[in-house]
Amino acid sequence: MAAGCVPRGPNLPHGRRCARLARVTDAAYLNQTLSTRERVADLLGRMTLPEKVGQMLQLDAKNGVDDYVLEYTVGSLLHA
Repeated sequence: MAAGCVPRGPNLPHGRRCARLARVTDAAYLNQTLSTRERVADLLGRMTLPEKVGQMLQLDAKNGVDDYVLEYTVGSLLHA
């Protein structure tokens, strides 16, 4: 695995994640001179379907968060 690569669950091969990490520095969604519409379109275009679904989840984290974050890319966690 290349330096700086982060494994993100069984549905996303390491190589794909690593290639995507390398492109982040030139990502349009980070460019504040672009419109919100352009930035959102760029960000959503970079996300996989599992990542998009994960961002729509809000789960209970009473039993820890590692699996939720690493396996499901959860958008929000509740602590009770």
